[in-house]
Amino acid sequence: MGQGNKYGEYMNNNKGLTLIEVILSMAIIGLIASVFLPSMTSSLSMMIRAKDLTKGIFEARQKIEVAMEVARDRDTSKYDSRFHEDKSYNIFGKKIEGVLINQPISNNNEFTVFIPDNSTLEEPMPVIKTGTVGISPSEFFYGFKSGAKLYGENGYLEDDTNYYITLSNWYVSKPGFEGYVPDSIDNSNEGYFGTRYPSWPQDYIKIKNNSSQLTNLYNYIDDYKGRYIVFSQIPVSNIGKYGIEVPSKPVFLAGLPVLYPKIHLDVDTFQHEIYEEEGIEAFWEDILDKNIKTDKKIEFKYNSDNGKYAEFKNLKTTLTENQTMRENMTVFVVFSSTSVEESHTQNIITKYDGDKGLELKLSEGKVEFVVSKNKDNILSVKSEVPIDNSKHILVGEIIYGTNGKVVLYVDDEVITLLGDTRNYDNSELLSIGDDDSNLNLYEIIIYDSSLSDDEIEKVRVYLNNKHIN
Repeated sequence: MGQGNKYGEYMNNNKGLTLIEVILSMAIIGLIASVFLPSMTSSLSMMIRAKDLTKGIFEARQKIEVAMEVARDRDTSKYDSRFHEDKSYNIFGKKIEGVLINQPISNNNEFTVFIPDNSTLEEPMPVIKTGTVGISPSEFFYGFKSGAKLYGENGYLEDDTNYYITLSNWYVSKPGFEGYVPDSIDNSNEGYFGTRYPSWPQDYIKIKNNSSQLTNLYNYIDDYKGRYIVFSQIPVSNIGKYGIEVPSKPVFLAGLPVLYPKIHLDVDTFQHEIYEEEGIEAFWEDILDKNIKTDKKIEFKYNSDNGKYAEFKNLKTTLTENQTMRENMTVFVVFSSTSVEESHTQNIITKYDGDKGLELKLSEGKVEFVVSKNKDNILSVKSEVPIDNSKHILVGEIIYGTNGKVVLYVDDEVITLLGDTRNYDNSELLSIGDDDSNLNLYEIIIYDSSLSDDEIEKVRVYLNNKHIN
């Protein structure tokens, strides 16, 4: 009895699947299969079609490469229905004849290739004559007014038989190059291109396409000052061949932030090539007025530390034209001195008639600015900090009046003195250096007006970025 009950309990705890459960399980499996089986079949079919297509493309490529060689050789004996000999296309304004090949692939697809007639491609490369791409003005472009434009001049071809169009571009040089570019590269100056002088085209950046003029230059003073502008042209033949891009002679943009000074001497725009091992003797000319220049030749030199400079060694020179100015005046000088001993006094700029005039000089190792109308009425300001023999930026300003003002800037130092500045003599010729000078000069700018604080700061920043930083 006991054993029977145990057997019955065992049977109750270990039931198998009923017929209904088996049928439901089979229905679920069938449902799942009905969902995924078409996808699996489709994937398998796609793999088979892809295999056939890849095989077809490979075979078609082999056939079309052979057909292209047949077309190039014009071996008409091997032509078949794939070749269409009478096809032509208009490309860049010219009719190009050739052979069109349609190479079938599987599933009604085909490759199409056009093989032009070799004779139509035998066209000389268009070339613009050297030097015929011009730009106006031909030298540095300085003191331009609001709305001013630079005009590029069209070049012409050596042979314009197949001439179609020219593409023109404007470029600006990268910053940091001198304001002079030699006409040619030779063994003596080749190493300077890319360092002192910009090289074409790697040292230029394109700024405008397909225009004969660069408009509104006034808007670009801050961006382009101290850099070169170039106009170029590229000839394009009837069949689309690009010729050699020919540049104009570069135009240097002096780009002062405050325009129209009375006098401007700048070694960077000195239009002679100077090598490191030798100097050149020449007159130092004003940028705008070539009649204003030194009455003696100056030794212009170059070294890798200071760049180009005008050497005043035991030399005094006077500008050749009388520069009568208004009462107010602002003078900027960039210089270095090879002799800064306290006992050594040397004039940098003087404009004197007897006891009357002005004087910017080195005295007792410091910079001094002297303004006088007679021996009893002298206004003198001197810097507190002695200078060294590195480059320095000096600014001397005279504001006219009974309660006038004399201001001296020496680098970051500013000294101001109030006093009577009326009737000091400003009519004499301006002299540079003296018989005991040991100066290297880089730039002299003189305005016949008193500039505002903001204008002075703009010019100082300009000179600092150009000559020192």
